[in-house]
Amino acid sequence: MRTIPTRRRGFMYSAWLPYAGAIIFAVFIFIAPGLLIAVTLRQRGIAALGIAPILSASTVAVGSIAAAKLGVRWSIFVPFATALFIAAVGWAVMSLAQRFGWADSYRWLGVSEQPVERAQWSSRVSWVTYGAIIIGALLLIRQVVNGIGLPENLPQTYDVNFHVNAIRYIAEEGNASSLTLAAMTGGDEVFYPGVWHAFAALVYMYAGTSVIASANVVTLVISALVWPVSLMYLVRVALNLNIVGIVGAGVAAASFSSFPLVLVFYGVLYPNALGLAIIPAAFAMGAQLVRVCATRYLSSTSALYLLFWSSIALALAHPNTLMSWLLFALPLIVIRMVLQCVAMVRREVPVRQGILQLVLLSLYPIVLGVLWNIVRPLKHAGPWGPKLSDSQAWGEMLGNASIGVGSILIVISAFTLIGAYTLIVRKDKGRWVVASWLLVGLFFVMARSLAWEEERYFWVGVWYHDHYRLAALLPIFAAPLAAYGVQTAWTYVRTKLAEWKLPAVAVMTVTTLLFVGAAVQTQRSHPMTAMTHLSYANYVMTEDSLLLSTDEKDVIDHIPEYVPQGETLIIQPYTGSSVIYAYTGYNVTAKHVLYTPTPEVETINRGLKNALTDPKVCEAVRAAKAYYYVDFGTKQVDNVFSNQYPGFIGVKRSGVLTPVYTKGKVGLYKVSAC
Repeated sequence: MRTIPTRRRGFMYSAWLPYAGAIIFAVFIFIAPGLLIAVTLRQRGIAALGIAPILSASTVAVGSIAAAKLGVRWSIFVPFATALFIAAVGWAVMSLAQRFGWADSYRWLGVSEQPVERAQWSSRVSWVTYGAIIIGALLLIRQVVNGIGLPENLPQTYDVNFHVNAIRYIAEEGNASSLTLAAMTGGDEVFYPGVWHAFAALVYMYAGTSVIASANVVTLVISALVWPVSLMYLVRVALNLNIVGIVGAGVAAASFSSFPLVLVFYGVLYPNALGLAIIPAAFAMGAQLVRVCATRYLSSTSALYLLFWSSIALALAHPNTLMSWLLFALPLIVIRMVLQCVAMVRREVPVRQGILQLVLLSLYPIVLGVLWNIVRPLKHAGPWGPKLSDSQAWGEMLGNASIGVGSILIVISAFTLIGAYTLIVRKDKGRWVVASWLLVGLFFVMARSLAWEEERYFWVGVWYHDHYRLAALLPIFAAPLAAYGVQTAWTYVRTKLAEWKLPAVAVMTVTTLLFVGAAVQTQRSHPMTAMTHLSYANYVMTEDSLLLSTDEKDVIDHIPEYVPQGETLIIQPYTGSSVIYAYTGYNVTAKHVLYTPTPEVETINRGLKNALTDPKVCEAVRAAKAYYYVDFGTKQVDNVFSNQYPGFIGVKRSGVLTPVYTKGKVGLYKVSAC
């Protein structure tokens, strides 16, 4: 039974203070490049801040590929140079569109003119919005720090091998292109979504933090800044909210255990977390483009232009976030098509023009259908099967139940349902949020309950058949609904209290106390605290940690004392020893459990214990310059002993190794037979 050390919260928070510079730098690279583009296209206030992260991601996605093609090393200058290019092209496109009268034409996009509003950097509602973002950020910082623990903690999960090694690989190779990143694991240069890794590599390269700390800093910034900023933009665009609703949105951003907290430790799904954190801005841009929104900050041309770059950011952050955006934005298209049909019946739009509009809009589901069968992993990449009945899954969805904890989030779920009901009854323009929320819920239910013989791969294969990834999508729409529910409930309670003839001060005081209590409950509920503990248990290093134990970390720390620079270490990646590369920079024979070994490494893997009798083994050792072997035992991260390494079974008893440094049952050995 693994013993988890008690969290010393005060110590954990103070441990992050030395990393303040790295955190500030990460905030800068996530906001500044995109903000440059947004300001160039005349966006201000939340209209600029809200789209800055997704546009910054686009500069990293596009810039990293362009730099690799041009032979330019990856650096902080690349995303800024890309931002200048995108901003300049955008300015030129807008200027031409204005010249020809198409900058904000509604003739092919809507049934009536909906004016573009100019958000302000400084106004009453702007400062309330900033304050709400700060509230959400502070709550999320608390959750993430409690979930990670110390900045140098490594998540004890399967995929972290690849992610942390990729950070160092990008820094050393000077290449962050998603088209070649997978080459780190050997074999051909194939696609792997590398935007998260490119961001983290910049933090590692410029902030002076370790690879592991850089990953955790980026996780903190994505969770506590990128997510609430993007969500607030969606809320402000989609719904008519007053000050109470805006503040409620800030709290709601930190009130769902399924995102970002689950993706902080599950997987660990760093790229997916980035994609989901920026996706609300894409939904907001789409709502403005088809004019199914409460507020428009973007003209037709600027929305279309920015959506082009945003789609690239989503695709290269993680392909399933691109597909999630395309699928769950479908209600926007359907509603727009219905509105166009109504407009034609009412003769608000000429029939010929209306038919053309419908044809253009119908291309969307056609493109979605084509991509649906292409942009998905192989079936065997996601082994997760059904767990519940469909009725149980719907209960989980409506109650925002924490998977793995087994209880629902009562308060935030109640506000979500109130918001959804009110939007439908009032026939608000934000009704599409309810439709998208229910559509996500439908796919979540299928991931939880649909059998393989019922076309499970077709319906949820995009997300690896994984209910965790779909659960993480729910707050994108549930949080705005909850904010609307808070606003509705606040108005109702104040009205009822006023009917009792209470003084205005008493009404405000009682109402405020009730809702502050509700906000506190969202943070102190059992599902939230339990999920935080699960996360911490996955990060804290102990003597029997699944991926990297305290003894194994001690061996890693001593490697530079014994192994000359330039050597390659022989490892068995399932034991977690792949992360030696991330920690030390020493090359290892496998940087992830899924890799393509060279012929020399394959020979070593299959015959190291025979080095005294098989000359081909020592030839391979010399060719790979791999004179040191790291033994981390047989405990493996996926709990399945791999049969790919028969040469390591009994190797310590074969006489081919000499101990160099050992700690407990693990250690560093020299291949003395060669």
